[in-house]
Amino acid sequence: MQNDSGKINNFSIPEVSDDKIIIVASNSPLILNNNPNNNNSKKVDLEEFVFDVDNSQIDNNLINAINGYIPDTKTNQNLSERLAIVSDNVFTDLVNYAVKVRTRIKIDQTTGTASSGALFTVEMVPSESIFYSLVFADDPKNSNSNSVKNVDEVIDNIQNLIDNNKVIQVGGDETIGLGFEKVKFTNLTKDEATNSPLRASPILENIEKEGIKI
Repeated sequence: MQNDSGKINNFSIPEVSDDKIIIVASNSPLILNNNPNNNNSKKVDLEEFVFDVDNSQIDNNLINAINGYIPDTKTNQNLSERLAIVSDNVFTDLVNYAVKVRTRIKIDQTTGTASSGALFTVEMVPSESIFYSLVFADDPKNSNSNSVKNVDEVIDNIQNLIDNNKVIQVGGDETIGLGFEKVKFTNLTKDEATNSPLRASPILENIEKEGIKI
């Protein structure tokens, strides 16, 4: 959830240790048997996995907090119905195997036909995937610069850059419409990043070991 300053407060994501369990909202369309009087028969089917539904519920606080981190898209318009929480093992399998694989060919520029022996496959990140990363800033090395004087101005420049370019393209194959994504920048303090579910603590520790002040 966002506080009065626009920053996002810490929140916790329920842990799932059992690979056969999934946590979804009570109104989730993923539930195969959405009979409120029969919890034992509720199942969710994702790819080749079939899960039992945990009695824990995804509450509005969690949904609002997650929405605070991600850009406004169709994804977060009905996030409460689509969000599912699984174990780390299951998530790893889904990331490794539930990706789009497209077979492509190379076109010979001279003949305009397929080149011999140029058949290849491409793995693509599924649409509406959500990524996050951490951006660290420090005072500029050249403080005599006419534009950026200190770390606060560095952050402001990053914020303005992203605010003015909410859609960017990452990776190859941009000519066939791949790699376009919306970006949102959230300014966190060190303590907020450390205590957040972004799992920033190991990254922060490694940076401080290198003698870099945060």
